[in-house]
Amino acid sequence: MPKIREAIDDFHPDIRIMDERGPTKERAKFAGSDIHFDDKHRRYFRDSTLDRALTRDVITAGQYTAGTKFYLHWYRAGLSENLGSLDMNRIFSSDPGMMVGMAKTESQAFHRQQYRCATQKLGAKGSWVVEAVVCRDKTLEQVGYQLGWPHKMQAIAAATESLREKLDLLCSEWGIGS
Repeated sequence: MPKIREAIDDFHPDIRIMDERGPTKERAKFAGSDIHFDDKHRRYFRDSTLDRALTRDVITAGQYTAGTKFYLHWYRAGLSENLGSLDMNRIFSSDPGMMVGMAKTESQAFHRQQYRCATQKLGAKGSWVVEAVVCRDKTLEQVGYQLGWPHKMQAIAAATESLREKLDLLCSEWGIGS
């Protein structure tokens, strides 16, 4: 273990491959007001729908925390899509011992249980809205259209109201905020 610690402490990146120029002008222009700076004055973007909703005061800080916690349970439960590549040399079978669809660790089982409790509390429509916005990063406009609202402003308003209501429900369930 000490060798690993020494290697980490002694690491200095090659100056030739470091790029500290930041985002391009086009990328910064696209982000608009969603650029934030950290304490070292590095730029980073808040591009997710939930981050933008918080930045634009569409949701409160408590609702943002509840949405982030919901995302954490969803992601750590192993419910996000697998972006791995296909191994053509691997043998695929329906072996019952492979535990397809089951949690692989205790931590994953815990997060699935928490996610399941949250979705039961939200109901079918509510959990779909929260998962679409928070986990799958769909815009409020897209969610509103899928809810059946035909016009852009109506779609955004309906999705926003539904999201706020369900995040408030999660806040009260998890004891977030006042």
